[in-house]
Amino acid sequence: MSGDIVLANRYRLERQIGRGGMGQVWSAVDTRLQRRVAVKTVDLAATGDEVAAERFQQEAHATAALSHPNIVTIFDNGVDGHTAYLVMELLSGPSLDELVRDQGPLPVDRALAYTQEVASALGAAHRAGVVHRDVKPSNLMLDERGTLKMVDFGIARLDQARTSQLTATATVIGSAPYLSPEQATGGTATPQSDLYSLGCVLMTLLTSEPPFEGEHPLSILHHHLSTPPPLPSERRPGVPQAVDDLVAQLLAKSPQDRPASAADVAGRIAAIRRGAAPSTTVLPVAGAAAAATTVLPPAVRAPEPAPRTVTQATAYRDEPDRPRRRGMGALWVMLLLLAATVGALWWFVLRGTGPSTDTPTVPTPTATSTTARTIAPTRTTSAPTVTVTQTPTQRPTSSAPTTPTQEPTTPTEQPTTPTEQPSTPTEEPSDPAPTWTGSASAAASTLGDVVQGAQLSGSSGKDASKSLRSLDKAIRQQDAGAARAALGELSGAVQSSVQDGSVSSETAQSITSAADVVAGALPAA
Repeated sequence: MSGDIVLANRYRLERQIGRGGMGQVWSAVDTRLQRRVAVKTVDLAATGDEVAAERFQQEAHATAALSHPNIVTIFDNGVDGHTAYLVMELLSGPSLDELVRDQGPLPVDRALAYTQEVASALGAAHRAGVVHRDVKPSNLMLDERGTLKMVDFGIARLDQARTSQLTATATVIGSAPYLSPEQATGGTATPQSDLYSLGCVLMTLLTSEPPFEGEHPLSILHHHLSTPPPLPSERRPGVPQAVDDLVAQLLAKSPQDRPASAADVAGRIAAIRRGAAPSTTVLPVAGAAAAATTVLPPAVRAPEPAPRTVTQATAYRDEPDRPRRRGMGALWVMLLLLAATVGALWWFVLRGTGPSTDTPTVPTPTATSTTARTIAPTRTTSAPTVTVTQTPTQRPTSSAPTTPTQEPTTPTEQPTTPTEQPSTPTEEPSDPAPTWTGSASAAASTLGDVVQGAQLSGSSGKDASKSLRSLDKAIRQQDAGAARAALGELSGAVQSSVQDGSVSSETAQSITSAADVVAGALPAA
């Protein structure tokens, strides 16, 4: 096919700008709307593939169903004679493959930023049931504003049962340097397969080379199956340990050892870029329950001031980068003061409200206690030393008086055994709420701040506010399914704002990243 061809009496092809396994890509003009577009064409007569048209149609449906700032927008598709065509937004480029060839290894933060955008796009695709199956630098393009766009869902799998006729059993589809081990053996591609390919892409951006190379695709596939992957720092000294850890987990041979979702990866990268992720942090593995991924405090740890606990809980929460508001500093101060006040009140409750005596107060151990308590120092130097061994599986009996006026008044009358403790029982804590609701609620609060800062207007703003209220209600009612539905409604409202020009794609990306963090906090469906 040559240039100056008009398809469907509407799209005038001007020049070829790319080609691949599924056809050619042209710079074209939509003569009806007078705008420049990209048109992907496949000559059905020349392919000799009886299902080429159906697979091409599948690409159109797969991509058109996705709405995300980092996924190319599809405008139209059809067949004109023996030519199938797909019309999409025109991207000025370059691709990340061309960028690395021209510039060499990218700065670490820039490579992480691109990878975070790809992970966010994959998260949206996976939630819609779409597996890309061919994530590689040449399928990641930049537009004129530098926003990354994922293209070529031509071999995407919407549903294994529906597409089993399109892809023969044990057929390897994809690009060898970025292919997951399970795809190399003809197995079914899953979201974790895309994450493996994403790890290969990150390695390429950091070192200008994929993890494995060879003279023949079969030798590369063999490396994917059996050779331990290298670390970025082995090829490029100075790459942070946290990045090494992330790449190592993405390139795990077994899908179960990779991160649970693309949203988890996007949140992890955001934390690394903020400098808030220690190198020892481990992502949740695929298929793990939400409760199993919650980071719990050690069984025995020294008591810490209440303000530090609040700071730690906030510092490691994965949330997207966004501008700091002027009022955040005052909010942190208020939170720290509130935590300190609650800690002081709790200490007084534990110590008791009775009159002060010269005897040490020995806390009653409970089976559910998780923090070490200290014995109040005695004010007499002649009091005998009392050693108490706390056994969490048994509550000691008590024979001591039950009122403050009956306590011993001399050092010699102090209790000498754990069984002479005061008989006031320690109140058992109530059953905690499900572990995922706390992290999901915190992530939803951050999402609300981002949406509020975006200042969505008109019907899109109303839809977004309604979605946030539905999300908050679903989390409080512990309904993960309703929460996912609310996130989907929010995504539609944001995309509408992008299309009508009231919100930039960068702002939409910030909202989408925050929504991905909320989705990652929800339990598995």
